[in-house]
Amino acid sequence: LFEDTILYVIAIFVLSVLNAFCTHRYQFLSYQSGIVIRTAVSSAIYEKSLILSPKGREGLTSGYVTNLVATDTQKLFEVMHDGHMIW
Repeated sequence: LFEDTILYVIAIFVLSVLNAFCTHRYQFLSYQSGIVIRTAVSSAIYEKSLILSPKGREGLTSGYVTNLVATDTQKLFEVMHDGHMIW
């Protein structure tokens, strides 16, 4: 009885450690993909705003561009992390 209990305790400990390593790897990869997408979209937004003609910039305020970069790219970052949990 005692030997069976020790076996179960060791198995639970080993599986908990394995779960921690797998969870850490999953979180690292999802954050990394989110950062890559956020950086790419931020770069594309700024690049596009720099090459716009004066006529194309008429309705575009600096607050709008800042909102696109700050808020919307952060949402993409969060979706990457939460999207990995779904599947």
